[in-house]
Amino acid sequence: MLAKRTHIQLKLRQMHWLMGRRSKLSTSNKLHLYKAILKPIWTYGIQFWGCTKPSNTKIIQRSQSKILRMVFDAPWYDSNKTLHESSGTSNVKVEINRLSANHLHRHKDHSNHYVCQLQTPTPRHPEKTTQEMDH
Repeated sequence: MLAKRTHIQLKLRQMHWLMGRRSKLSTSNKLHLYKAILKPIWTYGIQFWGCTKPSNTKIIQRSQSKILRMVFDAPWYDSNKTLHESSGTSNVKVEINRLSANHLHRHKDHSNHYVCQLQTPTPRHPEKTTQEMDH
C-alpha cells in the first residue's frame, strides 16, 4: 500500500500544475484527469484487496480525499463525504467491493474449467473432528 501511495503522490506532483488549487482548469476537467490518470493507479489489482487490513485501505482513502479536496479547492470544513457525493466518486471500500464482485462474476461463466473452480472456496483449516476435540 505504501508503494501505491508513493506512486500516487509522485504522479500528483507531476500533475500539480494542472490539478492544483491555482490551476485555471475547470473542476470537471480536473475530475476527468483524476479518473483517467490517478484512479487507475490505486485500482490496479484492487480485486484482491478484499482481505486487506482496514489500515491499508485507509491509506488510499486519505490520498483520494486529498486529491478531491485539491480538485474542488475545498476548504477544511467541507467533509470528505460531501466531496465524494459532489464528485460522483465512491470511496475506496465501495470500489473494492464493486470491482471484486465484477471480477468474480467474470470468472463465473468462464470457458476454462479451472478458472471456474477458483470460485469455490477451499477451507483453510480443516475442522477438527469430535475425537480430536476430546483429547
